[in-house]
Amino acid sequence: MVHSGKKLADMLAARDSNAEEREANRAAAIAIADQTYAQGIDERDRLFVALQGVETLVPSLEARIIAARATVTDHESLATSLHSLVKLAQEVLSTPQSRAARQLTDGGVTASELNAIETIANAVKSTGEQASGARTRGTVSQGNLDHQDGTCLAYTERVMRIFNRAHERDASIPRLLPIATRRMFSMGRKATSEAAPAAPLAPEA
Repeated sequence: MVHSGKKLADMLAARDSNAEEREANRAAAIAIADQTYAQGIDERDRLFVALQGVETLVPSLEARIIAARATVTDHESLATSLHSLVKLAQEVLSTPQSRAARQLTDGGVTASELNAIETIANAVKSTGEQASGARTRGTVSQGNLDHQDGTCLAYTERVMRIFNRAHERDASIPRLLPIATRRMFSMGRKATSEAAPAAPLAPEA
């Protein structure tokens, strides 16, 4: 019984420790996600303005820029918007001798710069996913705790029966009465409905 109780206490301590660690990891993940999100927004706005500067030089580019910029509501939609804008810029740069391509390049929108923005877009999506999934279940599940709790209750009932049967033979041996778990054990008598203070077992006076 003592071993089972100690095991349950260790499991509860491990769960609490895991919960604290998860909260710390979640806070760190959210901070990183917020930082990459802000960076992604800045790059999105910068690339959008650069493409707007050449939209009149490429047929139908204006409508495609507006569609690519889209409405951003979270990390995933921001990443999608960044990828779409990068794709448009890459298409413009694919004809390097065109006026639009030269204007973009002069404004700092180069192939290597677009690759860097792609990397930021991927980071925006991944950090957003990590932040939303940072609160994960610990190594000690509620099912594990319930099982061990049941084991402890079973041992408690056995000990109580031993003492109470011994009391029936010898009144000097105290009867063990449940307090915190009174409602779980009838012990041959009608379970009381009265609320009782929390305590493990108490010998009957």
